[in-house]
Amino acid sequence: MKAHCVSRLRFSVLGSRCPVGRSFCGLELFSPVGCRLSAVSLPVRPAATLDRMDPLSAHPEGTEVLVWVVPGASRTEITGLHDGALRIRVAAPPEGGKANKAVVATLAFATGASARLLAGAAARRKRVLIEGLSERQVRAALDL
Repeated sequence: MKAHCVSRLRFSVLGSRCPVGRSFCGLELFSPVGCRLSAVSLPVRPAATLDRMDPLSAHPEGTEVLVWVVPGASRTEITGLHDGALRIRVAAPPEGGKANKAVVATLAFATGASARLLAGAAARRKRVLIEGLSERQVRAALDL
């Protein structure tokens, strides 16, 4: 079995193999009743993705925050986590960078420090730098 897979066991009919996408796991165990017990490989997130489950990370100039933006909301608020990113709903529309400015202003107000957009100007998933604050200080300010 490949090292990048996690296995889950299931019974299958003799002569068939367990497909994993377009490849096969290749591990075959035979049971006494005539059915083949085979391991089905399930993909596992790479270690880099697992590390990103925390929306905060250290940066030489402060703390980097991974943000998921919902533009055009009824009000501007920080609503918690979404797939390893801090979810921020902003009332500003996603036109002409208005939502980006609202996200930066919201994080700057919530933390009491200056903030700037590092990446993701045209995407919902963005990286914002909170300048001059450690991860612990940002975590306390955002109640994470």
